Amino acid sequence: TLASVLAASAAEPLVLKELRQNVGVEFEHLSTSAPLKFPNSWPLKSANQKKASPQTLTASGGGFLTTTKNSSNSKLKSQIHFTNPGKYYVWVRAINPNKKGATLNISLNDSKTSIPIPPSKLNKWSWMPSPSRKGLTKPPAVLNVTKPGIHNIVLSTESPNINLDKLVLTTHAFPKGQTPRGVGPTTPAFKGKLPKPFRKMTPQPQNHKYPAHWGNPPRIQTRDIVKLPGNYGMGSSTLRNWIQQNLEKDKKDQK
Repeated sequence: TLASVLAASAAEPLVLKELRQNVGVEFEHLSTSAPLKFPNSWPLKSANQKKASPQTLTASGGGFLTTTKNSSNSKLKSQIHFTNPGKYYVWVRAINPNKKGATLNISLNDSKTSIPIPPSKLNKWSWMPSPSRKGLTKPPAVLNVTKPGIHNIVLSTESPNINLDKLVLTTHAFPKGQTPRGVGPTTPAFKGKLPKPFRKMTPQPQNHKYPAHWGNPPRIQTRDIVKLPGNYGMGSSTLRNWIQQNLEKDKKDQK
């Protein structure tokens, strides 16, 4: 659970450190203000779980949080020590498997912003807000850090079933539709101790190679991770579609 992840830093509250005008916050490192009657409002998904979600393969740190219908009754909180005040652009790495869009609300002291999270076309992590072709965002998500020191950051949402991996604050404005690279920056602790990352899942071993008459798998594939048909383990949706097409063709040829 989220509580067990934070147990390592329970002796001293965790305060993250802004480093070179960048902050990368793992959602599983945030504390929750959930009331007792709404336990586990932000369930943790990690690579350590027996039935681990395929998304943990590509999640930063091997874990992420999922929102529920009870998430609106609580908030996620953290503290960040800033050395460099200024205007920080805000990004969130997320997956929205729903048909409707979602919104993540973020505040840092008196500065507030919100990030729209549209439905994910592919079941893979994407940086939000989605950049436009003509500029950074419409409009950019910004938080103002007015002075150096420790600041409180609070996150909330009323949207269930949203997967949240990482939050990034940076003074760098990404032009021409660019977003943070990969899983974003890593942030050290200013106070307390960061929990250890979850072990990374390894793809399930394949029981046998692909039949020779299928030819070679696609060379260019998407970067998402899904379960492959035919007991072939885990792989991209491109590979899944290729395997499924060959399985259906073999079945048709046998008739």
